[in-house]
Amino acid sequence: MLSKQRKGFTDFKLNKQLLDAIAEAGYTELTPVQEKVLGPVLSGQDLIGVAPTGTGKTATYALPLLRKLNFPQGNEVRALVLAPTRELAMQIGDHIRMLGKYTGLRTVVIYGGTGPRQQIEEVEAGLDILVATPGRFMDIYLGGNLPLKKLQFMVIDEADKMMDMGFLPAINRILEVVPRKRQNLLFSATFPPRVEALAGDFLKFPVKIEVSPQSTPAPEVRQCLYHVPNFKTKLALLMHLLEGEIEVPAERGKAAERDEAAEKGQTTERDEAAEKGEPAERGKAAERDSPGETDTFGETGVTAGTDGPAEAEITVAENSSEAESLPDEAEKPSAAQRIIIFCKTKQAATNIGKYLVRKKGEEQVRILHGNKAQNTRINAINDFREGNVAVLVATDVVSRGIDITGVSHVINFDIPLVYEDYVHRIGRTGRMHREGDAISFCSPSEIYHLEKIQELIRQKIPVKALPPEVEVSKTPFEEQQAMAREMDHQRRKEDPDFQGAFHDKKKKNDKDKR
Repeated sequence: MLSKQRKGFTDFKLNKQLLDAIAEAGYTELTPVQEKVLGPVLSGQDLIGVAPTGTGKTATYALPLLRKLNFPQGNEVRALVLAPTRELAMQIGDHIRMLGKYTGLRTVVIYGGTGPRQQIEEVEAGLDILVATPGRFMDIYLGGNLPLKKLQFMVIDEADKMMDMGFLPAINRILEVVPRKRQNLLFSATFPPRVEALAGDFLKFPVKIEVSPQSTPAPEVRQCLYHVPNFKTKLALLMHLLEGEIEVPAERGKAAERDEAAEKGQTTERDEAAEKGEPAERGKAAERDSPGETDTFGETGVTAGTDGPAEAEITVAENSSEAESLPDEAEKPSAAQRIIIFCKTKQAATNIGKYLVRKKGEEQVRILHGNKAQNTRINAINDFREGNVAVLVATDVVSRGIDITGVSHVINFDIPLVYEDYVHRIGRTGRMHREGDAISFCSPSEIYHLEKIQELIRQKIPVKALPPEVEVSKTPFEEQQAMAREMDHQRRKEDPDFQGAFHDKKKKNDKDKR
């Protein structure tokens, strides 16, 4: 029996300008989501696309938009793409520009965290496609600078992330002001009830295409797990991996001075070229977009912040002087390695990043989370993408949608509390049919969350024994107490009648006082 031949880009009604750009970008075959979605979108249907990150979703809607708009026309926006974070918005804009380089179509990206003046000027100069974060979109629209009468297409990307970040009210306001007659597309890595409800309000008789089961890691990602007793042993294991089987490259590039200037709100030649001298500012629109930078998605870890989920009650003491006793210099580098280390809190990312800077040098490591200045965040992503640095320490702000090719390893220093984040984190590697490694560290208080993740992905993550070279440190008393409280909390979630050791002790103390 003959197997069905897979379609290629030339099987769809794409013009020569698009096919030339596709060839120059090095795309030779369709991903499964592109093969299934391009046809319905090109035919004009509303569509729901459910697919894991790293499957080529951006091109899935970018190519039909570029084909249907065809050539520049007028000065008003004709296609709108909404994205949850400024990093993702910029990435989408770059991707659309790359694919539309021979069409003449004009793409503008707007986002919070910087002054709106330059963005307003770009919009008023004329555009065909607008990529926007919801808060900045409404800010410029309400200022009277964004006519929408010509809008024909609307895309909501990373819809589940939008819901998790609290953008539903902003999206509802946008739906009230855009023309009713338009083609609508919604893309999401998962399809929870809130996204389903949004789709019901947003789409008209949509076709739903689900490329793979929700929350299924890509087969190209090799997963493994280490059970680690405490924070200091996690640090020792991390250093062992970076100096051994992963081998962080030798120092590359020179960007620390630029990042320091960005943190002070200054710009450098590179920033001025990219932003035409616009310094990083924060205004009302930035505050509305701030869910994209506050990392509410899975915030716990070394020191649980107030912006994390209710479960984030564990506080683990960190002793930087103790950390200094861990292994020092890296051995022979391998330029092929590029590593993202995910942490559950901004504080954890900062502390671990600073520790790695002490051990590896400031030219090796970048730290990325919502408290960083915008220029610093952009520079960190660009340095990592361009291969100027080997290690990116990040919170979940980068686990969704940011397309950085060639990531060899993802290390989960902490197990995420939002279980879908595990899939999004490890989806930063193994992208576009390339293999990658995802390594997770799990402390005793994280086993509960690990089991929930394994239920979600319907897989058991292979366990590796701690290497004998890794020194297993004694767990400090404060950390033991914090983990015990967390495990009590987990037990109470499963069994409301469970009292827990700390509850009994409190009751005894109260009785003694009486």
